[in-house]
Amino acid sequence: MIDGRGTILVVDDDSVLRRLLATVLKLRGFEVLVAEDGVQALNILEQNGEKVDLVLADIIMPHMDGWALLERLQNQYPQLPVILLTLIEEAKPTTARAHEMGAAACLFKPIDPVSLMSGVDQVLGAA
Repeated sequence: MIDGRGTILVVDDDSVLRRLLATVLKLRGFEVLVAEDGVQALNILEQNGEKVDLVLADIIMPHMDGWALLERLQNQYPQLPVILLTLIEEAKPTTARAHEMGAAACLFKPIDPVSLMSGVDQVLGAA
């Protein structure tokens, strides 16, 4: 497992899940920034883009969903890896679309700390 070296932007409209993800990542030593939706995430990246190493984003969010955010990130920050979060029931079609669109990985809700860190380690280890 990779010990926290860097900054992860967590984007999820569910405040409980957002706090849980941030807590797990902080315990592993990462700096964590949080956003409630894609619009807020882009604003945060405008201010902190050079120090963000990974975006962890839910797909279903108001204002700007994870798909639209991924597309914008691919255009504006093409080297920035993105992990998308989705419900396990949507796993197969979502995973295929995510990879086609350039996401680094897809993780499935409900997510446990071990799966979260495994996905983060895999993406950051390959970056």
